[in-house]
Amino acid sequence: MIYIKYLKKYGKTLLSNILELLILIFLLTLLYYFNIINEKTYQILKLIVLLISIFINSFILGSKSNIKGYLEGIKYGVILITIILIITLITYKLQYKLLIYYPLILITSTLGSMIGKAKKNKS
Repeated sequence: MIYIKYLKKYGKTLLSNILELLILIFLLTLLYYFNIINEKTYQILKLIVLLISIFINSFILGSKSNIKGYLEGIKYGVILITIILIITLITYKLQYKLLIYYPLILITSTLGSMIGKAKKNKS
């Protein structure tokens, strides 16, 4: 019974994160396709959109948590990294650049969850 509660909590957060990313990356791709932004700006904006989306969703997850916020952020970050890593291994080769992204994702989700928990405690 407890596992279903956790699956619902993390599942909703992951689903909203994936939907946000798909929509925002699609909009960025349209801007890039019509030459409104250049390639370097496109690459940087993709990373920024990814990190902001993870931060916002882990903030919401942390504000709903009853335990320490950083644990929720670490759990969420590990789940997200695992999903991204599996997709990467299936579709591409593992690159060194990706080894920088994974700690960034983990740090962002942990910080977002910690700040969300701290805001909840202040209210």
